[in-house]
Amino acid sequence: MKIEFKKVGVSWSDIEIAKDDIKFEGRFKRLNENLVTLEGSLTGTLGVACDRCAEDFRLQVDNSLSLKITDSLMQDLEDLDIIECFDTHIDFDAIIAGEIEALRCDYHYCEKCS
Repeated sequence: MKIEFKKVGVSWSDIEIAKDDIKFEGRFKRLNENLVTLEGSLTGTLGVACDRCAEDFRLQVDNSLSLKITDSLMQDLEDLDIIECFDTHIDFDAIIAGEIEALRCDYHYCEKCS
């Protein structure tokens, strides 16, 4: 789902995105003219490889997500949960796909290697 940055309202809007076996349910709203907040949770299962034995297994995912999205260059380097988008649109599908890929890139151990 893509939405034009300037069309995001100041009241909460619900959003639901499913990708493979992962589902994001959340909400978003405008905080100020250059900042949108996105909150919700990622749930489901994700196929990953064990980092010790390389066996594929399904990882149970239940993560909360809280991000800020801006259409300007951010100077606040202390807040690392900011996504900059400069093409006037917020691509929620791409944001969620990136968060899923970040989960996949983390270290994971299967039950027998834990």
